[in-house]
Amino acid sequence: MSSTLTRREFVHATTATSLALGATAPAFGQAPAVRTSGTKPVVIASDNGNVYKNGGTKTGVQLAFEMMTSGGKDVLDSLVAGVNLCELDPEESGVGFGGLPNADGVVQLDSCCMHGPTRRAGGVAGQECVRTPSLVAKAVLEQTDHHLLAGKGAQDFARHMGFKIEDDLNTETSRRLWLEWKRRIDPDHYLDPKKRGEAMQMAGLSMVRDGLIDPAH
Repeated sequence: MSSTLTRREFVHATTATSLALGATAPAFGQAPAVRTSGTKPVVIASDNGNVYKNGGTKTGVQLAFEMMTSGGKDVLDSLVAGVNLCELDPEESGVGFGGLPNADGVVQLDSCCMHGPTRRAGGVAGQECVRTPSLVAKAVLEQTDHHLLAGKGAQDFARHMGFKIEDDLNTETSRRLWLEWKRRIDPDHYLDPKKRGEAMQMAGLSMVRDGLIDPAH
């Protein structure tokens, strides 16, 4: 007897198998149920979440964990509050206020978040002039049917939602680091102030040698 299956037989066989599995296991891609007991909360962060405190006594990880376990707060609210500590700390140059700017000297920020119980997400990219992009991302999740707003769209949305819009998110430190970067990649146009006088003198002398200007001048 031939062991070859016809197309019809194959469809019948696989359909029956799928139905049998479906009786005992969730369908592929189905989100698992939210567990309400027997779980231990964990907060995971990059290094900055365990370092910066924005002048307070708790790091972002500590604050988020405390809000989740003792304050009875929603997980997403707790995590965003922890992130805010890093965003608002002027000593942190990776995110938020005082973050390192782009090539034009403008601080642009990205953030995104997801909420498991409601299966919703929100994010912003290239956000300017708002110190806490994580809160804007959360507002995208809560207030719109979008998943991501970028550039001017993110800026307009933040303004409409009442977030404080600032002209510049640079600190003295972030601007100093940006100027140092510009001096290293474009020394002809961004001179070190300490070397500017010497450079001007050398330029003048070279023009005298080339006969372009009168040495008496």
